[in-house]
Amino acid sequence: MIRVEGKFETQTEAASDRMSAALRRGVGRTAKQAQDDFRAQARAAGFRDGGRAIANTWRLQSYPESPAVKTWRPGALVWSKLPLLVETFATGAVIQARRHKYLAVPTAENRTRTRARGRKGGGAAVRVTTEAMARSKRAFMIPLKGSRNVLLWCLRIVTQRGKRGAVRLQAGHYGALFAGRNKANRALREKNADRDFVIMFMLFKRVELRRRLDFPGVVKATRARLGANVRAELSR
Repeated sequence: MIRVEGKFETQTEAASDRMSAALRRGVGRTAKQAQDDFRAQARAAGFRDGGRAIANTWRLQSYPESPAVKTWRPGALVWSKLPLLVETFATGAVIQARRHKYLAVPTAENRTRTRARGRKGGGAAVRVTTEAMARSKRAFMIPLKGSRNVLLWCLRIVTQRGKRGAVRLQAGHYGALFAGRNKANRALREKNADRDFVIMFMLFKRVELRRRLDFPGVVKATRARLGANVRAELSR
């Protein structure tokens, strides 16, 4: 004979609450592991920034949103704020220039900030754009050695050495290239000090993006974890 103390309804409701909370924790834990996996993949994919930009786009939302809401059917959504970008690197893609033109990819020199001339106090930081290159009389193109499909889009520069040997590079309407005081800008100033031009863009007719992310692998691992995580939470 089984003896039950207290009100049956009260005990049933308490047990239901515990199971509801356990289910929610199990689903939430599994979703967090999936988010961590997606972010880890991005960081290990070999992107120039260490994968931080793509990793930080992954978001997690649990449902119901309020923890106070009891449910036996909790859910969670893991998604990226840049779905097209992550899908491209998950499947691979070939980007083709339209109308026989070129795709312009900025070089390391162009990704470093410059300062516009004619503004007091140095002005706001700007970058050399393709529009500015097209207008500049100092811009020119040369083929990449050993490749017929890649062009280098360059700017002629004027090197000036100021007091104490300081190097100042001028190009077009940009008063000072690599004008910042950080180590990267100082290194680029020294690197280009004895050159007649600096490469601002590399022009490609097509760019192949290789597959770097494994979505099916994360999905498979998530399905395997869900049951184990829920059982672990229910046994607490």
